[in-house]
Amino acid sequence: MASSSTQDETESGAVTPSRDFSQATRLLETRLFHQYMTSTYHTLSQDGLSAHHLSMTIPRMATSCPYLLDSIHAFSALHLAAVETDNRASWLDHAARYQSQACAGLSKVLPEMSPQDYEPAFVSSIIIMLFAIGSRVLSLENQPLDPLLVVLEARTLISGPAMLFSRINEGGVDAQLDGWLCAADTQESLERGKHNEYGTLSL
Repeated sequence: MASSSTQDETESGAVTPSRDFSQATRLLETRLFHQYMTSTYHTLSQDGLSAHHLSMTIPRMATSCPYLLDSIHAFSALHLAAVETDNRASWLDHAARYQSQACAGLSKVLPEMSPQDYEPAFVSSIIIMLFAIGSRVLSLENQPLDPLLVVLEARTLISGPAMLFSRINEGGVDAQLDGWLCAADTQESLERGKHNEYGTLSL
């Protein structure tokens, strides 16, 4: 019989005992995390400030948040599916599995989130949204997309991140992503971002 602490951790999404921690899984997840840190995050970065958070803050956040780590693994696998076309089917299988784990983990914490959960949940929801859009594009690579369908799907997917973004703004917590989500949209801030292209910002 599981202890109460184990049950609490499982319900909160902190641990997932049913996972396969075989050597093959460890090597796969190392490969996916390496892919994110060396390549995938660049596809999301628009300036120095976002590069800093995408390469430093968010990976650090993911080390204590399994569903965020799963969303990173899923997105990295999807990126590899686009890059390594000879192994596309295999990477898509991995991507779908980690996406499912990320969604399941996030859904467990959403009903009773504390302010400390807002930022990792927000980031994970963003990555999950990008995954959903990216996987659709990849699966229809040789077929025309319906622009209206894409817009409607994006509108539905963005409702979750929008709610969590509001929670972050209202939470009054010491935000790890402060300076990125609330950066002033000024020419000076944009220029500063360009000058710090490699994530050397002092936040």
